[in-house]
Amino acid sequence: MRSARSPFFVAPLALAAGLLTMRSAPPASASASPAGAVLENPSLGLQVVGPDRLRLTNKLSGKVYDVAAAPFELVLEDGGRSATVTAADFAPRPGVRPSADKLRIAYAGRGAWRGVGVEVEYVLPADAWFVRKSLTVVNARPGPVTVRDAVVEGELRQLG
Repeated sequence: MRSARSPFFVAPLALAAGLLTMRSAPPASASASPAGAVLENPSLGLQVVGPDRLRLTNKLSGKVYDVAAAPFELVLEDGGRSATVTAADFAPRPGVRPSADKLRIAYAGRGAWRGVGVEVEYVLPADAWFVRKSLTVVNARPGPVTVRDAVVEGELRQLG
């Protein structure tokens, strides 16, 4: 599995995958795009501009960065079968703002991954110069699903 290393310290962003959790609960089904969802504070702006694109704006320097990143890439194991899955294997729901500094996007598994969901949460505190990203894998299947690996960072490219 590839893992893209990004110069996140050059741009004030740390899409930290410090929290990868798993829980059992049935994901709701929907199929709307999360594109257009925005998080902002006085220093940074983060916008979902497509299914595998984020736009990061450093408001202090005026620089804009295009982050080419699928929301997640996971190696999952289910009943002895191992597979690499991405957000393309899931149906996204509209972004939810549980608070002013959080954006949560849920993905419901399709096809072979029906019953498995992934919640992607971005947190941008009011005084922060970084964005924290966490994943929660939700299993509504009768048997266990094991996360063997996760890629949550993308490649950073400055625009303009």
